[in-house]
Amino acid sequence: MQGKGKIYTRKIIAQVLNLSEKRVKQLTEDGIIEEYSDGHYKLLAAVQGYIKYLQSQVSGEGQATDLNQEKAQLTRIKREDAELELQLKRNELHRSSDVEFIMTNMIIAFKAKLDVL
Repeated sequence: MQGKGKIYTRKIIAQVLNLSEKRVKQLTEDGIIEEYSDGHYKLLAAVQGYIKYLQSQVSGEGQATDLNQEKAQLTRIKREDAELELQLKRNELHRSSDVEFIMTNMIIAFKAKLDVL
């Protein structure tokens, strides 16, 4: 980053961010924290980079929550489907195609009787 700012070692940056020096180096390699020179960082740039990284991680958790909601919805749908199948087996529920078939046959039989009269 351009501009003013004090330069600190990786050790100091690690202490400020409450991280290990190794983690600071990983974040540097990942492009999250910008290194000013070999093993030295501008404090403001390092803190801002790390905050942006944490914010992106938090927004990523929202996606995980959505995934959990989707799984819960799928579980509810499967449960409802199993309940409907059980009602069909107990003859507490009838398929619409079966009802339509029976009603059509009844109407045809009724019409045939009317035609005879």
